Amino acid sequence: MASATRVDTRAFRPRIERSHVLSPSWLTERDDAICLDLHEHRVLTTMQLTGLHFEDVRRARRRLLILHRKGVVERFRPYRPRGSAPHHYILGEVGARVVAATQGLDLRTIKQRMERDLYLMLNPRLDHLLEVNDFFVRLIKECRNTSDYDLTRWWGERRCAAAIPTPVRPDGLGRLTSSGTSCTFLLELDRGTERGDRLRRKLLSYGRLGRRREKPDAIVFIFPSEKRERTARSKLGIDIGIRVATSHRDLHEANPLGRIWLPIDDETRRSLIDLRMSARSSFLGELSGPGGHR
Repeated sequence: MASATRVDTRAFRPRIERSHVLSPSWLTERDDAICLDLHEHRVLTTMQLTGLHFEDVRRARRRLLILHRKGVVERFRPYRPRGSAPHHYILGEVGARVVAATQGLDLRTIKQRMERDLYLMLNPRLDHLLEVNDFFVRLIKECRNTSDYDLTRWWGERRCAAAIPTPVRPDGLGRLTSSGTSCTFLLELDRGTERGDRLRRKLLSYGRLGRRREKPDAIVFIFPSEKRERTARSKLGIDIGIRVATSHRDLHEANPLGRIWLPIDDETRRSLIDLRMSARSSFLGELSGPGGHR
């Protein structure tokens, strides 16, 4: 019998000087922000980190190489049948200490998560996680290019699972603000692999959250194609007490802040900010834990 595939975690790690671990005073505010993003969202590619923190990819690569050599981040390239994958970055040993110090978190817990994340290159959900992160990175970049829009919250799946009282795990949570209004939404990203009845059961699982006084403005489903969206919508026509809207990847890639979301009970697409409830919700305010990204 063939032995199971193993990951030699030592292969990821350059030699780290003791002074870098004990006193990372050479780190910048941007480096700290990169560490927090990797802690929250587990893995980000070169292009995703460029979109979040750099003006161009050349500067991103230079700085990320330095952070890698000094143990702030780890990186890997998953196997691709054709061509080569970009570098994928996860939190490193020095980065874990940065997060523990700036967020007041237990270093041992962060390191345990860091060790698990080293195996993401073998995780069949890696592409799903990257597409979820792509969704939010695209939204953040568009907000920067559009006046009076800001994504003030971005939570990853792990934080959602820990904080939101529902048996199903949202892929992410975001809060979009514009002109003094806001829309808090939960994201469900579909890659075309789930059967319609499973989508229906997933939506029903949000029913307990929908019965609460404080709840998100919307649950948004994004699909890989318009055809998949049309097919799935017939399974999502359930009143759970929270607005449900759908879109597909082509629309979101072209105009993340545009009128691309189609509520289940409507025939006209709306923008994400227009999915907000008429009454202001304090949903995020009642959840435990720190505020999260941005």
